[in-house]
Amino acid sequence: MKTIEAAVIVPIVLLIFGVLLHILFYWHDKNILLSTAHETAALGSSESEPAELELEYYFFDRMEGKLLLFDRVECVVHIEEDQVTVQWDGSKGKMVAEGEYSISRTCTEAYIREIRKLEKIGEGIVKKD
Repeated sequence: MKTIEAAVIVPIVLLIFGVLLHILFYWHDKNILLSTAHETAALGSSESEPAELELEYYFFDRMEGKLLLFDRVECVVHIEEDQVTVQWDGSKGKMVAEGEYSISRTCTEAYIREIRKLEKIGEGIVKKD
């Protein structure tokens, strides 16, 4: 009687273990792709004249060798006047993950210059009074 029970229980336990392992690999790869998209968008938003192709190369370079499950990954970068958007999708067979990350473009140098100009103007007004 114990042999029959083990013959039923062991395959079920192994099946559950295999499914959980696939789910963990899926979450791992999805998080790698999400963080890589975030890094790529952040890099593109801080550059003054980013090139879409350079950012796509950066995306693939950053995720190289880190994925455990997905064997096909695609990335498209869109650069608009005020934001950078990174769209990605990865798949293996019928398992598919896709996402998008957008971030506003910043002009920190121009912003700092404007603040300094305003401070100088403010100092000039205060000194005259």
